[in-house]
Amino acid sequence: MTSRIRLTYSQTASAGPHEGRLAGAWTRAFEAAGLSLARSDGGRRGHIELGPPLPAGISGEREVLDVWLASAGEADTVWQRVAPHAPDGAVPLCSEELGDRLPSLAMLVRAAHYLVCWPADGAREAGGEAVRPPMLRERVAALLSHPTLEWEEHRGERIRTFDLRAMVRRLEVVEPGSGDATCLAMQLVLTHDRTMRPASLLAALGIDASPASIIRTAIEVDHPRLALRAWREWGRFQ
Repeated sequence: MTSRIRLTYSQTASAGPHEGRLAGAWTRAFEAAGLSLARSDGGRRGHIELGPPLPAGISGEREVLDVWLASAGEADTVWQRVAPHAPDGAVPLCSEELGDRLPSLAMLVRAAHYLVCWPADGAREAGGEAVRPPMLRERVAALLSHPTLEWEEHRGERIRTFDLRAMVRRLEVVEPGSGDATCLAMQLVLTHDRTMRPASLLAALGIDASPASIIRTAIEVDHPRLALRAWREWGRFQ
């Protein structure tokens, strides 16, 4: 009987490795930990589904991936076993068992949370204005006042037009509790067919000063709890 495990881990910022290489690195990590992976559709590769890729230069505090193991085991210890073998920059934090017939990870992702911070010494925009809380609050309020906001996003040679306002669930100036850094908390829609990068939101706010850091603090994933509980209590034993 296969076992579907969701692994939560942190990831340092990098140049953004190709998804295929990252999947391979995680496959090797699980195998080095003595965990046999189930093969997808009878293929040679282990069945691993990665969460949404991190944009280049952004670190992640609670990234997720799903892995299908060839046999059931102690799901809550999987992260400890794989930790010594994790890919560079990745630190496993916890693991839990899921129903293997629940929707794919890609279909369950709903949003991403980001924390963008500018340095305490006052990063300045091209026009000379420092990124400080009063200025930032004013621009956030102006953006949120729009019921819709058509936006163009350039990705290579492609131009994508979308309603930027509809992609913003939360936007708030926050105090991180250390120094005089100015930070902006974002909750942005992230699904298999709708996504927006923090860079686009900063551009919409008219901010071109480079942040000191951008962290994806969490991935928001639907948990169909009733189905999961039924699977754990009854379905897995059929």
